[in-house]
Amino acid sequence: MLLVAQLERLAQPLAFNRASTDCYHASQQRGGAGLTAIGHPYRRAALCNQVMQFGTFSVEFEVIKIPGLLLLGVGRPGMDVGRVSAYTSAEFWGVSGNDGMMLHGGRSYRWAGQEGFCAGDIIGLRLDCSAGRLSFYKNGWLLGVPIQGDAGEEQQQQQQEEQRLWLPRGQTLSWAVAMGRTGAAVKLMRAPQLLMEMSTPSAVPFVPVPLAPQ
Repeated sequence: MLLVAQLERLAQPLAFNRASTDCYHASQQRGGAGLTAIGHPYRRAALCNQVMQFGTFSVEFEVIKIPGLLLLGVGRPGMDVGRVSAYTSAEFWGVSGNDGMMLHGGRSYRWAGQEGFCAGDIIGLRLDCSAGRLSFYKNGWLLGVPIQGDAGEEQQQQQQEEQRLWLPRGQTLSWAVAMGRTGAAVKLMRAPQLLMEMSTPSAVPFVPVPLAPQ
């Protein structure tokens, strides 16, 4: 039944259905879903209606405006979208446009191939729920895998002790955005071509660094 429900959601148009209306304006656009910061978002999260738990999924974000911090990634559907600085939450994983760092739980993580992004870039994300792996693309090129995944419950404690970033397999997630300033804007689109990408970069240890104020 869970798989049937997931397939039914996939048939729906993409939309940002969970976001603070004081901070964000969500719109339906040709071929995708638009999101614009209209208030002072203070890096609050906005979540897409696509709920993912089984299989592999991919989307592309067209970066339209990026006046401040912009994070693109995934979040748990039930996370608090009113929370300031979503990247301090254990329920949000986002790649920063500033330098490509992966931000999660109040930490920032380096990953092999990381790059920042700016207005005009097309950022692709590919989530393999079974492996707990998130791959990152920029303008059609695979840059790397910010979250290597493959962390079952028996491995989580060890990875935490090693200060490595992990994403539990089978986690229920949605595509997520967090913006820092008024005027930031993105468009979210489906990207079936990314599902054909079979490249799997070798695992590289994650190195947590102090999280500078944004």
